Amino acid sequence: MKKIGNFFWCILLGWWLCILFFIYGIVLCITIILIPIGIQYFKLAKFIILPFGKTLKPVNVNGFKTFLNIFSAILGGWASFLLLGFIGVIFHITIIGIPIGKIFYRCAKFSIMPLGHDFVPIEAAN
Repeated sequence: MKKIGNFFWCILLGWWLCILFFIYGIVLCITIILIPIGIQYFKLAKFIILPFGKTLKPVNVNGFKTFLNIFSAILGGWASFLLLGFIGVIFHITIIGIPIGKIFYRCAKFSIMPLGHDFVPIEAAN
């Protein structure tokens, strides 16, 4: 089921979302201080191309990462959080869109705090 879901996701939504998050990661890496967040958005682009079978795992953050998370949330993380969350709600309206809505919720959770999460296979998260 994961392979079929990833195939259709990649064809319909994944490729343009991957490009969007990759470009956003490049823009963040242009600034020197936001390179760690840009690298996390590259991870998000890698996740978004084949999302089924992966989940978010919380990681420990130190003081500098907390500062960068707050800085990122103030600059634009809140907007991407609201946008991705809203898209997730729209997909949850239909029964067939619930798995896609869950992916958008994972992306929204990641976008508000990118340095506090990492993507892992579902089997490794348990």
